[in-house]
Amino acid sequence: MPQYLSGDCPACGEARSVALGAPDLSRDPVGAPSGSRVLQCRSCGHLRIDPMPLWSEADFQLLYGDGYFVPDSPRWGRIRESVNPNARYSRIQTIIKTEKRDLLEVGSGIYAHFCAKLAQEGWKVLAQEPSPDFQKKLQAKGLAVVGEGFLELPEGRTFSLIYADSVFEHVADPRAYFQKAFRLLEPGGVLYLVFPRERSLLGNLKQILSRIRGTHCPFLSAYKPPYHLHGYSPKSVAKFAQASGFELPLVFVGEDWFWLQALERLPPVIGHLAAGLFWIADKLGFSGNLEVGLRKSGPA
Repeated sequence: MPQYLSGDCPACGEARSVALGAPDLSRDPVGAPSGSRVLQCRSCGHLRIDPMPLWSEADFQLLYGDGYFVPDSPRWGRIRESVNPNARYSRIQTIIKTEKRDLLEVGSGIYAHFCAKLAQEGWKVLAQEPSPDFQKKLQAKGLAVVGEGFLELPEGRTFSLIYADSVFEHVADPRAYFQKAFRLLEPGGVLYLVFPRERSLLGNLKQILSRIRGTHCPFLSAYKPPYHLHGYSPKSVAKFAQASGFELPLVFVGEDWFWLQALERLPPVIGHLAAGLFWIADKLGFSGNLEVGLRKSGPA
């Protein structure tokens, strides 16, 4: 069973917050407090669950076991395997300021698509994944793997790029993760993060419907898959960057691929209408995908 703590906004330290509602506890596997709430910081807009669970190793194994990852559809699999890594690598190349080519992918799961992409580009790559079962699957792909938790990694080796796709929203203390990444980076190196953007068009529509129906808050899903504890905004990321010593040269909102999911999951007519709406929303800045590139300053 986890321990629980309450506190101020982890991004900016603001004590004031807005309660957006209660999380869905109908599938709670760990016995969350009945008074749990989803809070939004009044200053930077960061979302968090309160009180914050401090997962034990047993909790992690329970929440993120083999059943956590579901197979991709062929089309979505191609996007995750090649389209997204190619686009993100192109963005990273515009901001990185070191000639070293050494990647650490954090929380790579069973895929490590970005490791595979950069290995093809001639980079030295390392996948960080604490699950022994997932480590075996990555090693079977020929990837170098380290099993320590990210915060426990030794700091004798530094990297020019640290990449984490859908990781930092799962951790109780994100500031510790930003600070650790800063210490592990070469000067001029980049921390590239991908987050689900809770305050997207779809997320806001779900919140409006939940208020009308009087149901649980749809943001974060802290106690059912995907077990998100934090919801980042460009402003809250800027606060984390400032507190950790990073520059923030890149903020990208877009390419959430919700339109594709609508086509694959909804009946034909409804699916096409929803896909068109999500495509327009994505182009107008209401996307469900947030990507940021933080850089460690200084000469390479």
